[in-house]
Amino acid sequence: MGYIAQALRDLGDFERSVELYTRSIEIRRGHGLGSGAARATVHSLGDLSLDKGDLPAAERYYREALALGLQEEDVRLQAYCFAGLACVAACDGHATVAGRLWTHAERLEHKIGFRMVAAERGRYERNLSPPLSESDEYHAGVADAVNLDPLTAAAEVLRS
Repeated sequence: MGYIAQALRDLGDFERSVELYTRSIEIRRGHGLGSGAARATVHSLGDLSLDKGDLPAAERYYREALALGLQEEDVRLQAYCFAGLACVAACDGHATVAGRLWTHAERLEHKIGFRMVAAERGRYERNLSPPLSESDEYHAGVADAVNLDPLTAAAEVLRS
């Protein structure tokens, strides 16, 4: 069901995509199939909300997925959540926060030796493109993040 929801998202049929993602979460939780796929689907709802321009919903889903990722020690998901939250900050004009969060995402990638899926990385990077990524504010966020542990930063994000 998730693949169909993803395809619908790619086609711009956001409403049907939301329905399928939501049903997928309900089915998995209802049948006790574990939280792994559900937390990834919650993150996908964040991506979908970002695509729709619904920044409050995107932030809410990314935060929920980040909390689940921390609880389950899913570092890969944490990186994706930081990337999504960086895009929300960028779209809201918060370049320093965007730089900090994107740096955390990349540090987690490096830490566990993976790269985000190219298509997803491209979507995120479009939100972080110049002039935002070349601004002094963005670079200040990057500099701040270099000295912070990403897991500590994740806990701070969830507290704020």
